[in-house]
Amino acid sequence: MKKGLEGRARALEGAFFARQEQELIDGLRSQRDKEDLERATGIHDPKLLDLAAGEGIRVDTLVALLLAPMVEIAWADGRVTTLERHTFHEELRGLGIRPDGPAGQILERWLEVGPPEGLMEAWFAYVAELGRTMETGVFGQLGDHIVRLCRSEADSDGGVLRIGRRTSRAEAAIIEQVESAFGLV
Repeated sequence: MKKGLEGRARALEGAFFARQEQELIDGLRSQRDKEDLERATGIHDPKLLDLAAGEGIRVDTLVALLLAPMVEIAWADGRVTTLERHTFHEELRGLGIRPDGPAGQILERWLEVGPPEGLMEAWFAYVAELGRTMETGVFGQLGDHIVRLCRSEADSDGGVLRIGRRTSRAEAAIIEQVESAFGLV
């Protein structure tokens, strides 16, 4: 991993994984290649695994990269609804992230208390550095995948009687920022 990207990755991880989860982080950090990425995260998407392994992205960074925006969207309206929580868990299952694994435990805690301060600032800085070093097409594919996760989370709760706009203005603003970070707008 290139120096600038490595520094941004550490900042993203620091924001994503709070100090109290240090022992969980240590278990995640020891995994680097594609098979180890799959075993450690439970992510089975071969494109994402190839991307991560090819770029030298570590397990903890990949989990943070994929899920930090979803956590932010879940909390965009100041609380996490039952429907948002259900959608979040469905997406985790779809990625193969086990609820009892380190990433699942951290994410569950954040659904209860909210994401750590500075998470998205670190995320955007990391994505900006990643965009400077990654092949444009692959970077766009990664962005598309993350935006899909964000839209799924944002669309999960339609308010009273689930009538009308399903994505709140706050959620839409976060999605726009994520799209912009990947050059998708």
